[in-house]
Amino acid sequence: MKRRNEVLMRIVGILHQEGAPLLVGTDTSVRLVVQGFSIHEELSNLVDAGLTPYEALRCATSEAARFLGQSGEWGTVAVGKRADLILVQGNPLAEIESLQDLEAIFVNGFHLTRSDLDDMLNQQAGRDQLVDLSVPALSGPTGSASTAVEGTWSERQGDDEVGRLVFSQRFLPSGEWLIEEHRVYEQGSIFDVGGVQRHSTKLRLNSDLTIREAKLREESWVGETSSILTLTDTGEYLLRHIDEDGHETQEDFGGQPLLPDPTLGTSVYALLAGHTVQLDSGKGKLACLLNRGRAAGVFLRIGQPEMLASPSAADGGRRIVVRREDDSTVWSYTFSMDGRVTSVVCGSRTFVPVEP
Repeated sequence: MKRRNEVLMRIVGILHQEGAPLLVGTDTSVRLVVQGFSIHEELSNLVDAGLTPYEALRCATSEAARFLGQSGEWGTVAVGKRADLILVQGNPLAEIESLQDLEAIFVNGFHLTRSDLDDMLNQQAGRDQLVDLSVPALSGPTGSASTAVEGTWSERQGDDEVGRLVFSQRFLPSGEWLIEEHRVYEQGSIFDVGGVQRHSTKLRLNSDLTIREAKLREESWVGETSSILTLTDTGEYLLRHIDEDGHETQEDFGGQPLLPDPTLGTSVYALLAGHTVQLDSGKGKLACLLNRGRAAGVFLRIGQPEMLASPSAADGGRRIVVRREDDSTVWSYTFSMDGRVTSVVCGSRTFVPVEP
């Protein structure tokens, strides 16, 4: 990482020497980068790369306005321009770090004192410490449905709990399955929507686990989206999606029977234990992957049950591996001898049952 940063510094220095225009970026879509604080670090990096403090400041002010074609509105201090200003103790033209010694901010017509800024930082720190991993209650039984299984799984990464999943599996006299899941977890991907994610899924499946209807609601700090995949009377799948801004889209998704991808129904493949549901092992199955309104057909390969070696026959178990062939993602479901799930592993994350 240190070597990489040194190379990037040299590249920026060369671009500056050759007269290439440079800008400061907020990196709002990058996990673990805190906007505001990251700008101070980037300004210091620009100075370390060979820019003067004045040139670095221009990258965040007048050059940014010029790039956006808004130099007449902001970017410099002048009569008639937007009065977004900061008041600092030192001289940033001599030491760029002086920008971090804030006395006040004037933005959008508001005057924020040092005390106001400290209060806002303390409030944010308090919110950051409160990661709510509570999950909503499951729906009650529907009609003549009988509950086959209900449970709660703790989602773990190493020694840390990063989420929870509650689920129910109900069998109908018609031979269909009603699957309901609520998952709350902390997203750790760097270039993705970060923070706490809340996914709620309701599935109506045929006896072979193919989808009749799938409803997915996804919540994050960006907003809420919902998707509904329905098998119509003509035997074709129809996908309806409502985006964060309320925009609705609709598309046909073909007529070949689809299993739910494990990301759409993590607990579904627990039904393979104890022969509750039987699928042809080893054969590729077409499944549906839903993510933020986008649907994709993927191939799943469900392995033959493996017996797990154990010193005691009573402590033995079985494992079933579900592999997504498109990107080699693997879910490993481990069961006790009586068919109870003991763990589900996918990548660095592991789901383990929570005892009632």
